[in-house]
Amino acid sequence: MFYEQFELLCKRHNIKETTLARELGMGASAPGRWKKGSTPDLVNAKKIADYFGVTIDSLIGDESSPSISNIAGNISNSAVMQGNAN
Repeated sequence: MFYEQFELLCKRHNIKETTLARELGMGASAPGRWKKGSTPDLVNAKKIADYFGVTIDSLIGDESSPSISNIAGNISNSAVMQGNAN
């Protein structure tokens, strides 16, 4: 699942998978390992997500997990509701 998202993002941004992996310090062979089912560690997944401007969850294909902005919005809404209740 990760590799498919990675491949799609690379195509959308017109960058070769191996080029991006090298630029981010992971080595040109990393995409080949991911294609076989391996996944990057958290640090490297974060680098890739940041490069493309996406969340790690979306990068691994887990859209069911809430994003940080959704969590922050829920906290703000909860605080407002509690303030109005008093």
